[in-house]
Amino acid sequence: MSPDFVDTMKRPAKRAVRPRTIAALAVFAAAAPTYLLTMSRAVGFVDRGELAAVAVTLGVAHPTGYPTLTLLGHLATKLLPARPLVALNVLASLLSAAGAALLVLVFDHVLARFAPAAHRASSCGSCRPSPSASSPTLGSPGAQARHRASTGAIRTRSEPSCAT
Repeated sequence: MSPDFVDTMKRPAKRAVRPRTIAALAVFAAAAPTYLLTMSRAVGFVDRGELAAVAVTLGVAHPTGYPTLTLLGHLATKLLPARPLVALNVLASLLSAAGAALLVLVFDHVLARFAPAAHRASSCGSCRPSPSASSPTLGSPGAQARHRASTGAIRTRSEPSCAT
């Protein structure tokens, strides 16, 4: 690339870390050590022995076969310097902690979508959300004002309001 072209390219601005990302990382940081300290160090029961053998040998498990788990388990047994059962239980512990962190992000998304007033109130402690501030059926400001007037939810000037 020519220097003129490089000078004209715009660099994207750095994005700030969102609170939901921090919450998800905190849940992972709390769950991972808990799962790792309490994991089983033995074969266990039901299908664990079969799935451990399949992951180590890259065999085929009973239907449905669990191909993703087999490949990830095989990688874990090769990369972690531990007995195969312990390596697979470490993998299971880390995947469980990642699932807990993902659940935090899902809950945040669902709350933002289906309970927007409560979601806004959680980010601004002094706010009193209006009942239909972002209702999809009350999109126009006039419809929102009529709804607030009909339900008695008229905001006075002394009440704080969310800017978000």
